[in-house]
Amino acid sequence: MVNPSFPERQPQSSDLVLPTRITLRAATPTKSLYLLAYCSFPEQVANAISRTIRQAGGVSLCHSGESDRFSQQLLIGAQLPSLSHSELGKIRMAIQTAGGMVDTVRLNYQVRHPAKSLNQRPPACVGCHYYYGKSHGNTPLICAMHPFGPSEHPCRDWTAAYTIQN
Repeated sequence: MVNPSFPERQPQSSDLVLPTRITLRAATPTKSLYLLAYCSFPEQVANAISRTIRQAGGVSLCHSGESDRFSQQLLIGAQLPSLSHSELGKIRMAIQTAGGMVDTVRLNYQVRHPAKSLNQRPPACVGCHYYYGKSHGNTPLICAMHPFGPSEHPCRDWTAAYTIQN
């Protein structure tokens, strides 16, 4: 039921305030951070994020804004020397203090890669039954017992690939 004392009116384009979606992608030597937030004042939130990243010893690499008729986006890239839970909390608090709302936070931990190339079989693996030596995505796998290759030579888990029967 419509209240007669308050006539209905159509919203005007000036009434509609679309929040800006902010995407922060930050990298450290061992982790990568993906953070998604929304705000009405993107410049304030971007400055708060950049300031917090500088305080953590990092560098804000790029700010890129995109907009269309129905949405606005701000993409921020950063490089950090490290990222602890405390530093992540400071980034979240900076966004919230500047009037933003954090929606998604995702930390990805990077796998340590072996020093040797997979094109070359480690000497301790020559002739071993367990040698696998293939890569899955960016993650190499030498064998199940020693994913990054054996730490000693000769390998204590070495088993002949073929047995010779007389």
